[in-house]
Amino acid sequence: MAKILIVDDSSTSRDILTRLIGSAHDLTEAASGQEALDTLSCGNYDLVILDLLMPGKGGTEVLGELAARGSDVPVIVVTADIQNSTKARVRALGAAGLVTKPLRKEALESAIAAALLPAALLPAAPLPVLEPFLKDAFEELMNIAIGKAAEVLGTMLRSHIDLSVPSIELMSAEGLTARFSKEGSDKLAAIEMRCAGGLDASIELIFTSKDATKLADCVMGEEAKGKPDRDSMRSGALCEVGNIVINAVLGTISNVLGIEMSYTVPSYLEGGAMALVSEISLATRGVILLVRARFAVADLRIDGDIALFLSLLSFEDLARMMRDSKAMP
Repeated sequence: MAKILIVDDSSTSRDILTRLIGSAHDLTEAASGQEALDTLSCGNYDLVILDLLMPGKGGTEVLGELAARGSDVPVIVVTADIQNSTKARVRALGAAGLVTKPLRKEALESAIAAALLPAALLPAAPLPVLEPFLKDAFEELMNIAIGKAAEVLGTMLRSHIDLSVPSIELMSAEGLTARFSKEGSDKLAAIEMRCAGGLDASIELIFTSKDATKLADCVMGEEAKGKPDRDSMRSGALCEVGNIVINAVLGTISNVLGIEMSYTVPSYLEGGAMALVSEISLATRGVILLVRARFAVADLRIDGDIALFLSLLSFEDLARMMRDSKAMP
């Protein structure tokens, strides 16, 4: 039994959380962000379930103060705000999980279990097999998509661009973070978009901070140097590139498989690998199709990764659609 602090200014929301969690854990309530911080200062807790929008000290302020204190108590954020920028912000502030309202018992229980169990002890879900046919078919899809993206980027930059797809592999969220750590990629930049409909997934275009800067400089040109808002221009430029590449990928999947999808607008993220790993993969123990893409712009070579985050069910759906599609090679 874990000791859990529920933080929400709404007594109704606190009652709902209490009812959903039931008697499985020892529950304490706080009606404000400040009350939560005071309570945490006076006692030991295993988990905090935190509402994001509260009067006074809100959820993001509580997360920030806990991080400043060096707190190692995991925090699950509960919110009705489903914007990618919000999810990225709470992940960057160290939230262990995020559950959207209206609350579902299964999603809440899954988030609590994942937050309470140390990452090293989480059961390793076996990765599905990427069959040779599926690997070849997905490589063909990516080459078509990357070719379209290169054409659009070349027009935008007024320069010939070579985009290639040297490798595709299937991995877990843990494998992805280990990969970047092994490569010494401590600080990363990513552009993320979500799709829903025929395929539910999250897709990120990921660069090292160094390569992201090189690519952004190519897009912005000489006139951006020395401007006071250069950082915002940089994130805007990368979002533009990400929008082109990710739309090309999702559009190709949609066209070839004959499915309809809706996309979110791109969000710009920065941080370590763990901050960029989609909660789709963390919460569902899902899988990642990782595509290593190489951008050759003028005399620059820029390496990036296209990470398609899928739940196991979504991966199985994608594999089935690719097998059934008459348009696949």
